[in-house]
Parts: sequence; C-alpha cells; structure tokens
Amino acid sequence: IVAMHGLRKNLQFFILCAPNEISRLSEFAEDLKLQNINVQLCPLSLEGALSLIDMSDVLLTTDTSIKHIAAGTNTKIVEVALGS
Repeated sequence: IVAMHGLRKNLQFFILCAPNEISRLSEFAEDLKLQNINVQLCPLSLEGALSLIDMSDVLLTTDTSIKHIAAGTNTKIVEVALGS
C-alpha cells in the first residue's frame, strides 16, 4: 500500500475485513493514515465486498476466496501470495 501510494498520491484504499478483524487491523490502518494514506476499514458481508470490489479499479488481496469472487467482475486483481 505504501509503495502504491508513493506512485500515485490520490489513491484511496479500502481494507476489507470481517467484523471480528477490526481490532486487529485498526492499528495498521491508523499507521497508514499517519503517512497521509487515504485508507478505510470496511467490515462487510460477502455481498457488500462484491459491491465494493465491483466499483473498484484494482483489488490487491492475499485472500483467494475474495479473489475468486472478484473474478466475476471487471476489476483488475493482484494477488499477493504469502506462502503457507
């Protein structure tokens, strides 16, 4: 996210998450905001995630289930494999 922001300052980032992940991701999002990165946590249902992805230009994900859902849209997908 930081590298992408360095290339284009006007990007807006949405971090998709489940409601039980908010507390774990809040500090990460706040750290990004301190770097003047426009980021927002989005605890959404799968239907809500699909709607947001469909309106997005690019999906950056480590989650294969979200990647497969996004494959049904016109959104470009970048998958980051973290290994197992």
